[in-house]
Amino acid sequence: MDVRGFFLAVRNRWWVVILATVIGAAAAVGITSREAKQYSSSVTFFVATPSAEPGQAYQANLYAQALVNSYVKLLSSDELARRVIAQAGLHATPQAVAGKISGTAGLNTVLLTATATDSTPAGAVRLSSAVATAFGPMVSSLNNNYNTTATKAPVVLSVVSGPISPVKVAPRRMLNYLLGILAGLVIGLALAVLRELLDTSVRSDEQVAAAGTGVLASISRIRRYWPLPLIGVGRDRSILAEEMRRLRTSLQYMQMDRPVKVIAVVSSEAAEGRSTVAINLALAFAEAGRQTLLIDADLRRPQIAEYLGIEGAVGLSDVLARQVDLDTALQTWGEQKLHVLASGSLPPHPSELLGSRQMADLVARLRSEFDTIIIDTPPLRPVTDGMIAALLSDGAIVVVCNGRTSRAQLGRALQALRAVDVPVLGAVRNMVPLRRPGRSAHGAYVATRPSDAAADEHGPRTTRGSHDTAGAAISLANAATGPLPEITLDTGREGNADANPNGSPPHEPADTQPGGRVVRTALGRSRWPG
Repeated sequence: MDVRGFFLAVRNRWWVVILATVIGAAAAVGITSREAKQYSSSVTFFVATPSAEPGQAYQANLYAQALVNSYVKLLSSDELARRVIAQAGLHATPQAVAGKISGTAGLNTVLLTATATDSTPAGAVRLSSAVATAFGPMVSSLNNNYNTTATKAPVVLSVVSGPISPVKVAPRRMLNYLLGILAGLVIGLALAVLRELLDTSVRSDEQVAAAGTGVLASISRIRRYWPLPLIGVGRDRSILAEEMRRLRTSLQYMQMDRPVKVIAVVSSEAAEGRSTVAINLALAFAEAGRQTLLIDADLRRPQIAEYLGIEGAVGLSDVLARQVDLDTALQTWGEQKLHVLASGSLPPHPSELLGSRQMADLVARLRSEFDTIIIDTPPLRPVTDGMIAALLSDGAIVVVCNGRTSRAQLGRALQALRAVDVPVLGAVRNMVPLRRPGRSAHGAYVATRPSDAAADEHGPRTTRGSHDTAGAAISLANAATGPLPEITLDTGREGNADANPNGSPPHEPADTQPGGRVVRTALGRSRWPG
């Protein structure tokens, strides 16, 4: 990882760094508050070896310097501790007292400093005073006292400083706090870098390009999951609408010699926002005045009808089975007059139905009637339906959930499409974190204001034929004057009323209540008796 990668990792995992730093600081505060107070008092000795002959003074000084390092060890000895206990009248073991006494010696000096530590200031002074009194005689006894006939000069210890006033040495609050913050910061940075190195999800356009395709557009993450984020429903000037228009423009001018007319929207796994992207892309094409058809080719876990609040009992599977004609199954939605072909009843063998001759003929017929056809397919990895449906298109766009889809999953999806010669138009990064308005390239220009939400009045949903398959009218409230009303569809539809949470991509919430299925959409709330 280079320097740029390190800073990107810290930016992406900033909360890990902050959390670790806060934990480190809190741990330092907790440890410091529980640490016992300690006070120290010290006394300084001067070590001398008197010499009777002037010519031996230098040798005597060197001899004293050599002895000082040995005397440092003697300060922590049990012998001195016993003498200190007797001198100060303490009730403690020699080992406990020896642990409270330490010594230091300056380099190339004959000065020896003894430090006594205790939990109270008075105890520290009492210990240092006892050391000052007992250490000299102990050293003299060890040297067999002064002897004028000895070849080596005796050692004399003289107190030159102390015992000094006690000083508080523990806890060292500021040092502990700084060490805790620094340790937490280092651990947080290490965790952020490690998490970034171990993260195999797609988080940048470069990672998508490394998998073998380009990024057509990036779709920002919508913090508010209700209502369903659909463009054209009070969102004409939103960032989401501009991003979908950018995707539409990229697809329109991708192949000038052979325009892309039938587009399959695929994803490697479920819950990556595929259906939401398909709906909004279809709305973007319809907004441009093109005759647009949205087909729900997910015959296992269909979502389009549920999200748009339209009737899904009759649709693609019924047309392919020749149970209803195409004009009856087609429905229109919204003021953009988007044409929708729902999935219809769930067939026992979806793969065979999508790969049938009837499906190919149906797509060929629809090509002549519509300018743009968007096909919402099942995920590629669990079933083969997605690849079969994509074979009928002019190209596929792969929806990648930012931070969720792994690079390996994206690579397998691209490989599966190319294995059956499906042209890959590019990828769409979904759920990309949204920058604050004013910091992004277009946020300040397209941010939606309350006054931008025009008062829309949608009429009843219609079909191209003479039959009303839903048997209901959908009325919409003025979006600028109040909340959207609840819409009740009396369809008489029987079947499974449970929403599939695993198949619902981001931005596509469903709400199930006892007594019927309530579906939250951008148009309101629709209830099917279940």
